Amino acid sequence: MIEYFNLADRHKDFDIKVMERLEKQSRAEIEALSTAEARQAYNWNRQVAGCYQRSRAFSRLKISKNSIVYGKIEPEHFVEDLVARWFLSRFPMFTIMVESSRGTFVVSKEEGLTIYKESIDSLLPEFEKILPENGILSDLGSFKEDDFWENYYSSQFINERKNRRYFLHNIPRKFHSWDGLSLEKRRFDKNRMLSEFD
Repeated sequence: MIEYFNLADRHKDFDIKVMERLEKQSRAEIEALSTAEARQAYNWNRQVAGCYQRSRAFSRLKISKNSIVYGKIEPEHFVEDLVARWFLSRFPMFTIMVESSRGTFVVSKEEGLTIYKESIDSLLPEFEKILPENGILSDLGSFKEDDFWENYYSSQFINERKNRRYFLHNIPRKFHSWDGLSLEKRRFDKNRMLSEFD
């Protein structure tokens, strides 16, 4: 019956005792979520699946000229390896680096998943020394990602339609501190840093 809740063990509060008690329950009880253990495992599974989905959706990745796609995420649950593998399926010709508080998860088609304690800032130069430059990506030097997103938001943003509740429904406050969502947060809140007033 554990196959119903294949993500539950990735939850930060996972307890193996719940799953052991679940193994002794009937298929009907588990499918109907009629026991406390079944409901707990279902909730864990659902929360981890949501965390995985948001970690993919809220990631803002950068591209190195050496065919490395990298970025930082702050997931609540243990989904970093899933996120790295998902990005590899999207970009199979690249090496993927995903950093979180649990380490930096690196995966490529040639190499399996490896977890490093170092940050992306220290690992990226080492990988760039090893991997050759990709000729197609050499023109990216003139591409400024922040300008691109700023122009996109300027073209899409309609002040009269600003809906704070809808924004918070799609991007809850606990994700506003994520590395890649600073532009969205700035557009939404209009808060400014004191350092901008020099």
